[in-house]
Amino acid sequence: MTKSVVVQPASNVTLTVDRGIGGPTGPVGPTGSAGPTGASGPIGPTGSQGAVGPTGPQGLVGPTGATGQGVQIKGSVATVDDLPSTGNIPGDSYIVLADGDLYVWSD
Repeated sequence: MTKSVVVQPASNVTLTVDRGIGGPTGPVGPTGSAGPTGASGPIGPTGSQGAVGPTGPQGLVGPTGATGQGVQIKGSVATVDDLPSTGNIPGDSYIVLADGDLYVWSD
């Protein structure tokens, strides 16, 4: 049975409805269909550097290079200032006794 109550606007009437004692919870209903895909989120921060990978395999042997000019030790001198400044060709070399280095003329 349904009973209607009409409350006039601007009246000070409080309506209380007694629904009685609630019954037990019913079974779970079926899962609804999937909703639409949401907007993409912002790009996250860059991750840390990964570990170094393993060493790769040995490469192929390259072609033989051109023959070098060679070195001919002409002698030794006391200091760099004593090296001959003329008459040298690429490959001529002298040991400088002051520093123990071999100085070689090049192109």
